[in-house]
Amino acid sequence: MTTVRLAVLAASVLLPLPLQAQANWKNVSPTTSPSTRELQAMAFDIVQQGVVLFGGWGSGNLGDTWLWDGAKWTQASLTTNPPARHMSAMTSYRIGALMFGGYGSANLADTWEWSLGKWNLKKPTTSPPARAGHAMAYDTPRQRAVLFGGTGSTVLGDTWEWNGTNWTKLSPKTSPGARTSHTMAYDIARKVTVLFGGKDSLGTLQGDTWEFDGTDWTKRSPKTSPSARWFLAMTYDALRARTVLFGGDASAVQGDTWEWDGTDWLLRKPATSPAARRWHVATYDERHAQVVLFGGNVGTQQNDTWVYGTPNPARYTTLGTGCAGNAGVPALAALPGDLPWIGSTFRVRLTNLPASGPALMVLGVSKTVWGTNKLPMDLKSMRMPGCRLYVSLDLMIPIANTGGSAVWTVGLPNTAALIGIPFYNQGIVDAPGKNGLSVVVSNAAEGRVGAR
Repeated sequence: MTTVRLAVLAASVLLPLPLQAQANWKNVSPTTSPSTRELQAMAFDIVQQGVVLFGGWGSGNLGDTWLWDGAKWTQASLTTNPPARHMSAMTSYRIGALMFGGYGSANLADTWEWSLGKWNLKKPTTSPPARAGHAMAYDTPRQRAVLFGGTGSTVLGDTWEWNGTNWTKLSPKTSPGARTSHTMAYDIARKVTVLFGGKDSLGTLQGDTWEFDGTDWTKRSPKTSPSARWFLAMTYDALRARTVLFGGDASAVQGDTWEWDGTDWLLRKPATSPAARRWHVATYDERHAQVVLFGGNVGTQQNDTWVYGTPNPARYTTLGTGCAGNAGVPALAALPGDLPWIGSTFRVRLTNLPASGPALMVLGVSKTVWGTNKLPMDLKSMRMPGCRLYVSLDLMIPIANTGGSAVWTVGLPNTAALIGIPFYNQGIVDAPGKNGLSVVVSNAAEGRVGAR
């Protein structure tokens, strides 16, 4: 493969940056909010890209619907509303959001879909028994809403799935014990539903962590874990690949923030935090890449809105297009779930390569200039018609081509000096006879090192 003279990476990218390295809570204080309440339901509408909140308990059961757009709450004006209730469960779903059950004047067993700004009552032929205090999560790859437990005529330990038409009761070989007022969230990077806490039929608080892969439940054994509790809130932060848990009732009301990374629970100590509470709700706002927490009870009912996230998120976004080689157009992308966080392993993959032959990963410090050349740069003058250079050629790293795919792996140290550093990648692939230089390039990518 043709060699290219490389420049040394600019020393300035290694200078320490005075940036905060940890996620933090922020009280948003919108001008309009739902009334004070507890035991409401809330989820992210994945179609309309906003948060939807329903009901709860104020001075009685509530049946109002509110929408959060990242800055303000707006009450929805609807012709059809579910009956007022509290202790229901809601989750994101492919048509928007899904709600099941709760307690009105009695336990409920109705299924409601929130879609395009309207509530639609579903009438499945099979349904879970009426209950309250259950939990749900949306298994995105399988497009199934997963429901577990709650309180019906007794404390329940059953697992159900909703496919958009009907409910199906599952029979996993292993399952968490029956419980109520626990919480669940779906870890999209690891493709499992995470369950924590609750109270069993004997009134014993639970502090166990379980994961459901769509077939069976597995009990995890972390070295560190939140205390046993119920009436807590938990959601999955997709940007940082962490399940975030806040508060709950552990015989005393809690105000701690925990993150599950798939191996262990990490106690976080943010500079600001909501007051200790129970009976609150939380969901992940995909549009604004932050956790949203609302209401609950801190001794009195609340209607405060908090968001949680990092001011320095990791980013990796592809740009441009590659040019055709001997096995198609080489494609560059981060491995699913990978982002360049400090203290983690970050992997980038080149695909559509020949079954054998060399490949290089370019690491650049600019996407606007390379020496005296402006980027993007047409490579026709370098005998590579149809190819464009998108990043500066500051460093090129050989990567092993294994059967048409090559992975570049970087171990990022847990060093605050790296936070916020931008970098740029593009692949160079061997392509004998394809053009005058016998090499082609992939699309490019722009990354930024972040801190969780």
